[in-house]
Amino acid sequence: MSALARLVPLAISAGFVATHGEEIQELMDDSMDLTRQVAAKSELNNIRKSVIQGIAMDQVGLDLHQGSRFSDFIRQELVAAEGGDSARDPWDELYQIRRNRDSYEMFSKGPDGRSDTDDDIWVVLPLR
Repeated sequence: MSALARLVPLAISAGFVATHGEEIQELMDDSMDLTRQVAAKSELNNIRKSVIQGIAMDQVGLDLHQGSRFSDFIRQELVAAEGGDSARDPWDELYQIRRNRDSYEMFSKGPDGRSDTDDDIWVVLPLR
């Protein structure tokens, strides 16, 4: 195969990237958001397991939702990857917890960084 024949696919690829750069960037951004959402859900499930164990061993009181105790608990129980903060989600926001009458709701505010929106990521721990 000649050198020119090998360059043809490369030239076609370069032309595609040059003319479709914005679409490729959008696809990459969507892929990163999906990756972050999956990571947050996985981390929340690990947090939920730690809360269950803490409650079972009486190491965690049912007032876990008050003040910064939740963030402190997460940092103590879970090791962060590569020097990160285990109490923070992939968008660098603190994981949240709410105590309802019969459950804990642990969540990430998601990509928009605001609570109670459609992109929030939740796990629930029933208390009964």
